[in-house]
Parts: sequence; structure tokens; C-alpha cells
Amino acid sequence: MSISIKDFKEFSTNYDGRIILDNKTGSLKKGELSRSGRLVSWFRKKFKSGRLADENKKVMAAFIKAIKNSPYAVRNFYEVINRNVSFGKPLTGRTIRRIMSELDEIKRKDIADKNRSASAHRFAKDLISIHARFKNHKNELNTADLRELKKEIARTLNEASSDQKLTKMEINKLKGFASKLASEIDKVIARHEPVIKEISHGVVHSAVTKTIDKRVVEEEKTIMDVSKNLVQSVVNRAIDTAYEKQVRELIRLMKNKFEKQL
Repeated sequence: MSISIKDFKEFSTNYDGRIILDNKTGSLKKGELSRSGRLVSWFRKKFKSGRLADENKKVMAAFIKAIKNSPYAVRNFYEVINRNVSFGKPLTGRTIRRIMSELDEIKRKDIADKNRSASAHRFAKDLISIHARFKNHKNELNTADLRELKKEIARTLNEASSDQKLTKMEINKLKGFASKLASEIDKVIARHEPVIKEISHGVVHSAVTKTIDKRVVEEEKTIMDVSKNLVQSVVNRAIDTAYEKQVRELIRLMKNKFEKQL
């Protein structure tokens, strides 16, 4: 019959005495039931200690096997058992409760460590992902993209700082890595700034030049229009003056001819 750790826990709940295996059924049973039972036990200890030791070893082997096949097979569980009872010595209900309490505490800490490790790994993975994007595409990223990467770093650190599963040491390690990454990004941004200023200056200069050229063309056009109007006015005036002279000359000739006829 296979005995589970649940059987040991339930059997020892309200029983402090020695526990053994029933030779017939293989189940757990109390090693001391009554005054007469205690007398028999004393007699066995006194004259048949080898048999008692064998009973203790059998139940201890069953207990260790039950732990191995349960979630309580935590790190160093053998040390916990050896610290509480020697192999071959009686396994009591009180001893089982004490051992299970210690294993419970170790299991709780292991789960907490595992969760903390998972959280730290997740945040570290996020930062590594940001670093990979920066490293592989830093020559293609513009200043806005680089600043967005810095915002992602800040968000990751804020989440890590708020995660109660992380220790202060783990948070500081994440901050150290994030600080170096942000510094690298700042250096690239600094190299971008002069180029941006130069481009901006060139764009402004070009815009100003185009505006000036446009205004010059407009002024030239205006001047040409004025000049054309002025020339036309002069021509018209010249034409009018010539016509007036011709009319006067014609009037003079006609007058002379009329006077000769008289």
C-alpha cells in the first residue's frame, strides 16, 4: 500500500506519539495505544531494540518516499528531516508536524523566489529588447524614435519599481542597465542635434532666398509695366505733337493758297 504525504499529515494532526506501519495492511498506526502498549514498547526498547529500529526505519522510508512524490520535495528537504529526527529513531506525530511546517516555509519562499525571478527576467527582457532595437537600427532612427525608446525605458523602470515581488537589489540592477542604455541613446541624439540645426538653417535660408527672389521678380515686373506705360505715353504724346504740326502746316498752306487766289 502506497502512503501519501496527505496520509501522514492527517494522521499526525491530533497525535503526538510514535507512528509505525501496520504489518498486515501497510497503513499508518499508532505505536503506543495504552498503558499496556507503552509497557510493551518499553520492553521492546529494553530487550528488542533491533526490531523497534526496523519499524522506525520502515515508517521513515515511507515518509521520505511520500515527500519525494509530493510538492514538498523542495531543496534540501533531507536536511530538514535529519535535523528533526535520525534514521532509525521513532517518527512521531509532533515531529511530522514540525518537519511539514519547515517544508511549507521553504516551499513558500521558493515560490516567492520563482515569482520574483520571473518578474526580474521579464523586465530585463523588456530592456534587452529595447537595447536590441537601438543597436540594430540606431543609424535609421530619428530623434523622435530615440526619444520614444527612452520613454519605454522609463515606463519599464516605473513598472519594476512598483512590483513588490522584486528586491531592492534587483531593481537597482535594472536601473543600472537602463541608465547605461539611456546614456547611449543620449549620445546618438546629441550627434543628431547639429545636423538638425544645420538642416533647419538651410531650410530657412532657402525659404528666405526664394521669397526675396520672388519679390525681386515682382518688382522687376512692376518696373517693366511702368516703363512700358511710360514709353507708350511718350509715343502717344509724340504722335499727338506730330499730328498737330501736320495739321498746322496744312492750315498754313491752305491759307496761303486762298490768299493768292484773292
